[in-house]
Amino acid sequence: MVTNFDVSGIVNKPVSVFLNDLDHTIEKRKEFEDAKYTQIRNIKQRLNTPDIFPEQRYQIDDDLFYMFKTFICDSAFFYAKEKLAIAESLQKRDWIDESKLHLSSVFYVVGMYKEAFDLLNSIDENKLDNRLKVSYYNYYKEAYAYYSSNNLYESQYKKISNAYRDTLLSFLDPKSNHYLIVYSEKLKDEEKLDESEKILADLLAKSSSEDHEYAILNYAIADIYSEKGNIELAKKYLAISANADLKNAIKENASMKALAVLLFQAGDLDHAYNYIKCSLEDAMFCNARMRTVEISKIFPIIDTAYQQKSIKQKNQLKLYLLLTAILSFLLIMTVLLIYQQMKKLSATRKEINNANQQLNGLNKQLLQANNHLKESNEIKDQYIIQSLYGKSEYIEQFDKLLRKINTKIIARQYDGLGSLYNDFNVKMERENMFSSFDKTFLWLFPNFIEEYNKLFAPEDHVTIDENGNLSPELRIFALMRLGVTENERIAGFLNIAVKTVYSYKSKAKAKTIIPKEDFERRITAIKRIE
Repeated sequence: MVTNFDVSGIVNKPVSVFLNDLDHTIEKRKEFEDAKYTQIRNIKQRLNTPDIFPEQRYQIDDDLFYMFKTFICDSAFFYAKEKLAIAESLQKRDWIDESKLHLSSVFYVVGMYKEAFDLLNSIDENKLDNRLKVSYYNYYKEAYAYYSSNNLYESQYKKISNAYRDTLLSFLDPKSNHYLIVYSEKLKDEEKLDESEKILADLLAKSSSEDHEYAILNYAIADIYSEKGNIELAKKYLAISANADLKNAIKENASMKALAVLLFQAGDLDHAYNYIKCSLEDAMFCNARMRTVEISKIFPIIDTAYQQKSIKQKNQLKLYLLLTAILSFLLIMTVLLIYQQMKKLSATRKEINNANQQLNGLNKQLLQANNHLKESNEIKDQYIIQSLYGKSEYIEQFDKLLRKINTKIIARQYDGLGSLYNDFNVKMERENMFSSFDKTFLWLFPNFIEEYNKLFAPEDHVTIDENGNLSPELRIFALMRLGVTENERIAGFLNIAVKTVYSYKSKAKAKTIIPKEDFERRITAIKRIE
């Protein structure tokens, strides 16, 4: 439905918008044809009315004639003949003349001009009423217009057509659309283009539906713009006209062919080819021979140009494909080369990673060794200091003992030498040495007791005594933490039997909550807190 004819909208929009609309309609052409067939079937069903009167059949045939007139000429011819047969059987003069007029209109559309003129000449115009006279002069005008097309005596027959047009105007209501359309055509032929354009624009402004008359008006105004040289605007109106004809399944049309010619001249071969092909298909479908002949003259020209363009595009496509193949080959070779380089790079990276891992491992080992060495040095330094203090005290005590002995010998007090042994208590000295060891060790490893207890259940945890001394069991494992792992050396240091060392170790392993084979490693792994 067309609710408002917006001239500014048409002027401001590019041609491509109207061509896209037309392309979309062409794609749906089958839908519009099916809708037309549905209308025709509905009308035909009325012919099945029981005991139908000839007069009723005549009216139905008349409706079918108008449905087929611009759709399928052969069917329009059939129903026009049916009408004539019924009219003659009823001896109704006006129906006979009307049927002859309708039949003649089919004849000149399909190119049977002699038959068309014979039928028109057989009608006595003086016996026609005003309504039929309008059809009579209109069909004569159209018949000579069709006949003049591509005729050697075109100008002569065109004058005859124009004469019938003038007569037709005298019988039409000056306010009717039919009159205004015919009159605008007369003004155009007289080169009064502005006046003709104004009439058509006013009619379009009043148009309320995309019917066949709407298509005719747009075609007529496009013709005026072509005459004025405004080809872009002519294309837009022709596209609108062709669009309306397609939606109404009007196969006998001129807009599509005219649009194809303008687009061909503008170099738009794709649209020109599609539209001229569509126009030819419609003309052949309708059996509109005059339209078919007209289109057949321009179709080879457009088709040749289109095929040449297609061949050129195919050659370009082949060239592009060849270039693409070459580029693809080069790309594949490049990718393979890059892949090989990446493999080498990956191998190099892997070697570097392995070297880095080895270096990291060595660094860790070195760090551990350094830490261990640092720890060992600190332990040694601390025990050396403690040892110096212990030795100094021991030498001082020994020096005092020797002086006492010397004094006794000089004084010949031999009986008093035995009492000097009691002044030097070996057991007490050993206990002092252990106590010094314990304090030094716990100073070096303040967390040893806590870490040691983690290896046992809570009920088996151990502690140091009130003087801060380690138990013999803890001294064994303290020595192990300091690196003294040989049982003989441990036994010698603690002044106990080797079997006793084994016994302490076995008892501890029996109570531990970790795997027994991992016990001693965990002892030696206890870290020193700075």
